[in-house]
Amino acid sequence: MDLFDILKNFQNYLVYAAWIFLIFCFVYVLYINKLLWDLYVLSLAKKIMFSVIFIGVFLFLGVILIAII
Repeated sequence: MDLFDILKNFQNYLVYAAWIFLIFCFVYVLYINKLLWDLYVLSLAKKIMFSVIFIGVFLFLGVILIAII
């Protein structure tokens, strides 16, 4: 098992992680919609959601970059 095989497996794991992360974000947004009645929780949840989406975009770009390489 040389370096190329290890990198290929690592790329596959990153793709799986990205899919799990997207599903997690979807469930998280649905969960936030249930908390609409509480404005404080909503504002807190929005901050958390935007930070999660921000991290997710960087993760997705990283996966694309690795796929191109």
